[in-house]
Amino acid sequence: MRVAAVLLVLALLVSGCTDDPEGTPGGPQPPQAEETWGEGAADPPPPAVSEAEVLERVRRGVEAARAGEPIPAATAPSVRDLKTDYSDGGPDCPAFYPGKGGWELCARGDAAGERTMVVIGDSHARQWGSPLDALAAREGYAAYHLVRLGCPAADLTPWLNKGDGPNLHCEQFHAWTQEQVRALRPDVVVLATSFNPNGYVVDGVQVLDETERLRLLREGMARLVDELAPSVGRFVVVGDPPAVQLSPVKCLLRARTLDRCAAPGSDLSLRATEAVRGAAADSGAAYVSTAEWFCLDGYCPTVLGELLSYRDQNHVSDTYARYLTEVLGAELALGS
Repeated sequence: MRVAAVLLVLALLVSGCTDDPEGTPGGPQPPQAEETWGEGAADPPPPAVSEAEVLERVRRGVEAARAGEPIPAATAPSVRDLKTDYSDGGPDCPAFYPGKGGWELCARGDAAGERTMVVIGDSHARQWGSPLDALAAREGYAAYHLVRLGCPAADLTPWLNKGDGPNLHCEQFHAWTQEQVRALRPDVVVLATSFNPNGYVVDGVQVLDETERLRLLREGMARLVDELAPSVGRFVVVGDPPAVQLSPVKCLLRARTLDRCAAPGSDLSLRATEAVRGAAADSGAAYVSTAEWFCLDGYCPTVLGELLSYRDQNHVSDTYARYLTEVLGAELALGS
């Protein structure tokens, strides 16, 4: 029995079966944890110094997607953080005005600035909040973001997203917004808006016809600018990038190559952007086109280098919006 025990110990030592968690040279090593797609986080680059830099990033992103290159293991933000990568309004101000009233102004940017900027719109205005605040702080603007979820930057009443009637809270918020603009007399008003999928309300009736909705959006936005013009130095309308016809988060968690998570821009979103561009032209507002910062020849990757440009199908990620700070600033010309 003693001989058998000695032989068993020798066999264990030769086979490398020890209590050493690091293993032994030449013996079996501990298993390595497999990388989980979407959990790798890369450091975002500094803001682009020129539009040419952004266009080159888009060009390379399109080429990589068309070539079916692998999705990066680490991105900015990580895929798992993408859904919540939006501007939060800072520690003291709301990103959205909630509730049914009792709203109060809250200054961002340079709160003590001698000049004033007002931002009007819905979640498509919120998506530019971080770069707008950075630019306002640098150029000496107190920035007021009069932004509410589902309330367009237009003199229009939308149908509720739940589909059960007119959004009367938007009517109240629009009235409050106009009162604040007339009192603030801002140097610049920035407008950005979405296209309500559930339509708008005319004489108490829900309008769902696509062509009619686009007409209403164009007319309502131009009407808002005309109504506020006596109290405002100038207006800038920021157009939307094309919406992508896929969920970036779901796609990037499942796919392995970039081509699977790139898509043409949605036709309806392109038509809505043209309506907004038309409203700017009708009212004499400046217009900022953003499509080329995301897409090339109608093809829109959701990964541009290490950057994830879309938070979801039709919203910009906050990380990518920050990357566009100087490019957006050149269009806004706040320093002039």
